This record gives sequence, C-alpha cells and structure tokens, in this order.
Amino acid sequence: GYPVVMTFPEEGTGYEVGGLSLIKGGPEPELAKQFIDWCYTKTAQDLFQEWNRLPVNPKATVKEGAVTLDQVKLIDYDHILAGQSKDEWVTAWRDRIGK
Repeated sequence: GYPVVMTFPEEGTGYEVGGLSLIKGGPEPELAKQFIDWCYTKTAQDLFQEWNRLPVNPKATVKEGAVTLDQVKLIDYDHILAGQSKDEWVTAWRDRIGK
C-alpha cells in the first residue's frame, strides 16, 4: 500500500480523553473493577499504543515515533462553556448542517 503519515492541522486540533467507567447496577461489578484495574497496568498501556493511544501509566513505554501532545498544537477548548452551551450548539448544528 501507500505510505501513510499522521498529520495535524496547523491551526490546532482537538483531543479526546478515553474514558473508562463502572456502570452502576451493571452485571459482574467485581470483574468490571478488575478489568478497569488491568487497563491501567503497564501491559495494557503498552498494548493500547497499537491503536495510537498515549499511555497514562508512567511505567509504560511510549512507542517509538508516537506523536505526543507537546508536539501538536491543541485547541484551547473550554469544557465548561461547551457543557453549558450544548443544547444551543446542537440545535444550531442540526439547523445549519444536519439537514
């Protein structure tokens, strides 16, 4: 195939924090807790990098060639404003784009 490289917009890009939660009342809560604990181990964090995830465990090895957040211009994103404005912004998006 063709060589593929990861690029980022010069004006900045957003980022996503992968979430992990225990669902109240969900099945097998003890197994779920064990899985969550495993997700933060060095083994799991090393594995997740195969999908271009950056580790949060300081013992994990950052994959050679990985793009770290200090190498990318990030958008200054106001999470509080976004939460407070969600309904208005979703409505505006649907009216203008989502038709």
